[in-house]
Order: sequence, then structure tokens, then C-alpha cells
Amino acid sequence: SDAILKAVAEYSTIPVEALCGKSRAREIADARHIAMYLLREDAHQRTTDIGRILGGRDHSTVIHGLRKIESTLATDTHFARQIAEIRALLSS
Repeated sequence: SDAILKAVAEYSTIPVEALCGKSRAREIADARHIAMYLLREDAHQRTTDIGRILGGRDHSTVIHGLRKIESTLATDTHFARQIAEIRALLSS
């Protein structure tokens, strides 16, 4: 899970601390949602654990973030490419 946080932080140029912090600024929240998605899809973490990893967020907050990513992925090819680029950072 650390590797995922680092990759998302590196890609979005947002510090890992901010991903796990309280800020609800749009770009930080968006990056955090991506981290939630990758933690679930690639690291197979449970939503409660994802919430804990990302600064003690509620299970329902994580579900909301995951749904948001899934609906964006379904409609936005540019966004799907970003997720693929972050996954490429992870495997390098």
C-alpha cells in the first residue's frame, strides 16, 4: 500500500502526507480517490483498511470515492490513461 501512495503522490505531485491528511481541496481529493481505487483493485485492501491507511476515513467515504472513480473511468478515456500511467509507475 505504501508503494501505491508513493506512486499516486509522485504522479499527482501531491505529498503522501496530503493524501492522508484532512484537506478537501479538489486536486488532493481526486488524487486520494485514485489511491482508494488502486488500494482496492491492485492491493486488494478492504474499504475499512483503505480508510485507515488514508488518514482514518470512514468506510462510507471510501465507498463514495470508489464509486466516483468507477463512474469517471467508464466515461473518460483520458482518466483511464492516467490510472494506467500510475500503474506503470508502480511496476517500474
